Amino acid sequence: MLLLPLGVMLLLAGGDYELWSWSLASDHDVLALVCGLTLAPLSITLLWLALLCAARVLKRAAAEPRREPWRSAMSARSQRRAGATAAAAEPRPEGEPASMGGPSSSGSIAA
Repeated sequence: MLLLPLGVMLLLAGGDYELWSWSLASDHDVLALVCGLTLAPLSITLLWLALLCAARVLKRAAAEPRREPWRSAMSARSQRRAGATAAAAEPRPEGEPASMGGPSSSGSIAA
């Protein structure tokens, strides 16, 4: 995810801004010039990464409802299979047909 690069850029841009403001206040002209020149590209990159991160979060939030039925269907299928193997392992009383003992192991729906 983009959180690590976003955090690194936030630290770099914040540190550059703090150094720039300190160098302006204490009359370090060359350092203020260098920090001022590097502050613009760092700020633009930070803004770009923040927009990318926000777009990725919105994309995941929009895609989440579509993936949820698939996940629940997969978990229901695996629960049916687990129940079928547990039901097959249990002994059945004599005379009881296999179809009444539990869910079928084929996973198909009979009409």
